[in-house]
Amino acid sequence: MPRRVRSDVTTGVNELRASVRREFPRVDADEATAVLVLIAAARRVDAWLQGALKSVGLADSGAAVVLTLALAGPPYRLSASRLNEILVITSGGITRAVDRLVRDRIVTRVADPDDGRRVLVQLTRRGRTMAGEILGVLLEEFEGRVGLTDTVTAVLGGFVDVPPPH
Repeated sequence: MPRRVRSDVTTGVNELRASVRREFPRVDADEATAVLVLIAAARRVDAWLQGALKSVGLADSGAAVVLTLALAGPPYRLSASRLNEILVITSGGITRAVDRLVRDRIVTRVADPDDGRRVLVQLTRRGRTMAGEILGVLLEEFEGRVGLTDTVTAVLGGFVDVPPPH
């Protein structure tokens, strides 16, 4: 069951809305407050994610790669460019994450059987096991924090078309 919103959070949002009205009187204060709260929430979720993943020894980008490859299904491999598209991580960020995962024997690079010039990133057996550990840790840490409602799904859906960084 999701926790009730604490009164100090509600107070903070109301104060933010009042500040927007005061400092930017020509802007729709409700819309601006929603955007600013979403940005603040994203930063807090990122901090939460970093803390939650410490127990598995991965950064969020590495964990995202592992989970994405696991969800791709057998043979658990994708191109780096496809990972970039799915995860909205820069190509340099994907390269660094994959390099760390290769070093830790969580993924391996394999030749694309359809195009020998292309390299794919593939989960190892250890990586498939780690994917389950990552998801377990995240679910355990997330439990009781928020409820996934249609509202949350709608908010996430509103950002599905954001292009990846370059």
